[in-house]
Amino acid sequence: MKISKKFAAIGLAATLVLGITACGGQNTDAPSTSGPLSSAPATKGTVDKELSGKLVIEGSTSVAKIFQELIDTYMAKNPKVKIEYIGDGSSAGIKAAIADTANIGTASRAVKDEEKNQGLEVFQMADDAIAIIVNPANKVQDLTKEQIAKIYKKEITNWQDAGGDDAPIVVVARDAASGTREAFETIFEVADQVKADQEAAKTGEVKTVVAQNPNAIGYISLAYSDNTVKNVTVEGLIATIENVKNGIYTIKRPFNMVTKGKPDELEQAFIDFVFSEEGAEIIAKEAVPVKK
Repeated sequence: MKISKKFAAIGLAATLVLGITACGGQNTDAPSTSGPLSSAPATKGTVDKELSGKLVIEGSTSVAKIFQELIDTYMAKNPKVKIEYIGDGSSAGIKAAIADTANIGTASRAVKDEEKNQGLEVFQMADDAIAIIVNPANKVQDLTKEQIAKIYKKEITNWQDAGGDDAPIVVVARDAASGTREAFETIFEVADQVKADQEAAKTGEVKTVVAQNPNAIGYISLAYSDNTVKNVTVEGLIATIENVKNGIYTIKRPFNMVTKGKPDELEQAFIDFVFSEEGAEIIAKEAVPVKK
């Protein structure tokens, strides 16, 4: 039985005077990136069919920023729907969907065949650039793909050998559960070869380490890059939404949603919103939306 059928019900509008209500309350103890991204609905919007119930969405920390706005906007339109986002990594999100402990899993990487074969339905919602970041004090402006691969394999260990100052390179990577890590290692062909000085469980942790260490290098979703770090160009190309859209910047990966089997009515309603024009406008602020 899918989790949404334990916690959620679909009700007709109250004007029809049908006494259908959602069963189950909100789980305020569920973990997230630091707690539930959204825990209370905004003001009620106009809906043709009133939805009620609870959805648990779990997975990638890279998409958490996008889902924050998607969830808040959706709950404003559907004030009887409660949605929690648990940010604990792409692999964890996929496992949760397979185990029916989450309604929807999210992944910032491609979904593997062995995962699909466990009954998953996959919905690609966007393409996202992976930005290679250094500390703003680092004078390196551009790296080749080969240099980045060698840095992460510890074949280049000093910034002087990559156009920078004479200083040791501090390699920062995501942990094994990260979809960003898997996508990075696939793109740069360094799977099982990375020798990281530090591993981070969340996207924000990578950014914080690089922002505080003048010798660090890391990789994060473009949506999380800001002026506390510096995006280096890769073979002369900068990570931007426009460059991903035009196919110029190829260091990218998909943002996916997954469900165990066909989505039920409440899950489908949220997925449809993600792929709606309004949902695409939200996604486009941080990534390149993909049509369903």
